Amino acid sequence: MTLWEECQVWHENDDFQKIIDAIEAIPADRRTPELDSELARAYNNLAAPGDRKLYEKAIALLERHKEYFYGDYYWNFRMGYAYYYMDQEGTALHYFEQALKARPDDQDTQELFEKNFRERTEHAWAAFLEIEGTLIRLLPHWVMPSVLGCEKGLSQCWWLWMKPCGSAY
Repeated sequence: MTLWEECQVWHENDDFQKIIDAIEAIPADRRTPELDSELARAYNNLAAPGDRKLYEKAIALLERHKEYFYGDYYWNFRMGYAYYYMDQEGTALHYFEQALKARPDDQDTQELFEKNFRERTEHAWAAFLEIEGTLIRLLPHWVMPSVLGCEKGLSQCWWLWMKPCGSAY
């Protein structure tokens, strides 16, 4: 059995530290891109949300092989996963979109993309709604929603935010 095949078994058994120990024993300049990708996967799976050190290690390993894995589902998913759990949703979104382009029907990516981004968006929207009144009071008169033709408030006037800066209505 090859080391890569052993890694697959260890992943199935959640033995992420075994993968890390085995692959890190090989000098970095002698590892294949596939082994580095498996090592990044193990770092991602071993890390707890907010454990920046392991996620950063995963990203550094994967970045070294960016051209080699261009358009690859796993590479993009692993990059997105690491950025997502480092609370860098914007960057993660890009990689998850690329992963979905490579595998449009992948359930894992779709679930992570839809569920978690929807939850975070709903949370951010709820936070915005809580402070909307304060924001309106802080706006200069000339950018008040009512002056711009929207009597419903900021949250109901999505079209205000679609307009390029510096343009007049």
